[in-house]
Amino acid sequence: MILRPSQIVRARFRGSGDMATAGDLGTLPRAGLSVPWFLVFVRVHYSGGSGTAALARSIDGREPTQAEQNVTLYPTGARGTGTDFNFVVPETEYAAWSFTPDEQLILTWSNPDAGNMVWAATIGVAPESAIIRGD
Repeated sequence: MILRPSQIVRARFRGSGDMATAGDLGTLPRAGLSVPWFLVFVRVHYSGGSGTAALARSIDGREPTQAEQNVTLYPTGARGTGTDFNFVVPETEYAAWSFTPDEQLILTWSNPDAGNMVWAATIGVAPESAIIRGD
């Protein structure tokens, strides 16, 4: 399989408070597409302030009635200033990280030093049609 890099959709977010909350569609960061899609990468950088908290990648249904779709996919250890997070999905695992148009990937993290610690996140997703399957 080959992924066409031009097909990767990058969503960038920045904040100084907590990250997304499952079920609250107004919270960020969150990413997804209106067609079947898969996760390509997640990068989070922290600066200023002090302390750490667990970071999780979760799926959140786009509609409040889709609470059964809300699930933590992969919790990560404590993150904060000096402990950035970088996750790249190996191409052999794209199928395991694929989702429907009804689902969004969210990052959840409770800022231990809200207002002082700043975070910046980039989430890369791609439509399933971006994969070129080889023989």
